[in-house]
Amino acid sequence: VLVRGRFNPPTNVTLEMFEKAMKLLRASEKIRNQDIIPIAEITFNCYQDKRELSIKDFLNRTEVLSAIGYPILVTNFQYHHELISFVNQFVKLNSLNLVLGMDNLQRALSPGNGKAEKQTIQLLQSMILGNNRILCFPELNSEGKMNRLEDLYLEHGIESLLSFLKITGRIENIPEVDKETLNIRSNNVMRMLISGNDNWKPMVPAKLQEVLEHKRPEFRRIS
Repeated sequence: VLVRGRFNPPTNVTLEMFEKAMKLLRASEKIRNQDIIPIAEITFNCYQDKRELSIKDFLNRTEVLSAIGYPILVTNFQYHHELISFVNQFVKLNSLNLVLGMDNLQRALSPGNGKAEKQTIQLLQSMILGNNRILCFPELNSEGKMNRLEDLYLEHGIESLLSFLKITGRIENIPEVDKETLNIRSNNVMRMLISGNDNWKPMVPAKLQEVLEHKRPEFRRIS
């Protein structure tokens, strides 16, 4: 189970993504807990921020993330299909399950120009090659409704390809996600941390609270 993210910082949403994805696998595939390897992937190519991570910022993220107890995979992959191909090339797995939030998935499946269209097709192709699957983590829209796979806005050709992946079990929704947890935003948590507002504490796993409190001065300097 591979979760891609900025993890700036990890929150209860991070745990929810891991735990609900693993619960789905245990229920649908009848896989034992000890046969599931949860991995958090963080990339130097921080495309969502449209900037390069400073080394200090990057090390802070990995140190905090490691406190959750999941292994960390460090890469420089911008596109999901690059990460999928890399893992499949070097690690023999029964299945690779990539957990993507709705916003992330929407961007990946919106071709736009020619170059982006190629990346979209390569992502869908990577689902067909090997035993790979995308697990879609819901997000709240502006009306407070959970957006899921069926709410994606797709061009006709991409929609047809996605339908095939749904039918063959290569992409599916993660069910039973806590709606209240989805209200948490890592940007807001970091803002509270830096400003000295302690309302962030219920928004992160208990085991991270002490680590984040200790890191507060460093976050202020970086910001």
